[in-house]
Amino acid sequence: MVRPVILVLLFFNISAPAGTTVGTRDVLYPFGPAHMDLETPKMDDGSTPEIPLLVPFVFFSTPYRTIYVNNNGVISFNEHVSQFTPEAFPLSDSRSFIAPLWADVHNGIRGDIYYRETTLPQILERATHDVRRHFKNIPNFSATWAFIATWHEVTFYGGSQTTPMVQCPSSCSTMRKSLGALGRPVAEIL
Repeated sequence: MVRPVILVLLFFNISAPAGTTVGTRDVLYPFGPAHMDLETPKMDDGSTPEIPLLVPFVFFSTPYRTIYVNNNGVISFNEHVSQFTPEAFPLSDSRSFIAPLWADVHNGIRGDIYYRETTLPQILERATHDVRRHFKNIPNFSATWAFIATWHEVTFYGGSQTTPMVQCPSSCSTMRKSLGALGRPVAEIL
């Protein structure tokens, strides 16, 4: 029996006030306590505990059943990542992760980092629409699951309540252009 390939989506929101290079809240997937999001601990180089997933997340042909949302802008597998200095990919060690905003973030000073897994029909409909719009080669795609992580108004280590928030670097800007609409980068994993 042939098993169907499951396309798993991971949506990242990087949020900042209107007028910044990242975009405004209305272009992001809904986030925050009103949407049943959980939060990472407010601390430098922090991470969630291991998060069990409803469905395996297949990343470079390896299925992962758990992930970590790390404060420094990394979604990791097998272990949390406290490292705040980005390295060139591929990494020389065996760590596997996705880095939508790899930076020295300190949400203990300012900002929040939210995350959730969802199968809500309105989110899946939007995800389906977004993927079909931005990936013309998969017109029959239908989302069945999504994971949303949001770095909302976070600042950098050494910052304060009044210092600028972490801005999406040029590499993130490139990722947005190639993978999705402003503020909604989409990582498509087979």
